[in-house]
Amino acid sequence: MSSIVEMAEAHLLNVEREIHALNERKAVIESEIGKLQQYLQEGRGTLLEASATQKAIEDNPHNQGGSTVELRKALFNPSP
Repeated sequence: MSSIVEMAEAHLLNVEREIHALNERKAVIESEIGKLQQYLQEGRGTLLEASATQKAIEDNPHNQGGSTVELRKALFNPSP
């Protein structure tokens, strides 16, 4: 039978391994959060551009009722 000291050492080794595994998962999660934050910023920018384009289309006196064709072009073919 193992002594109390050996059992405590084994337990602490398991704790250390779990901390290491959690830190690795933390790094993966932080990376995913960064990617999602970038995606969110880009999406907001695209939406802002599209909203401005739609407003310009609607405010154009030569455009009766507004056209979604220009908005779709702005959304799906953004200018560089």
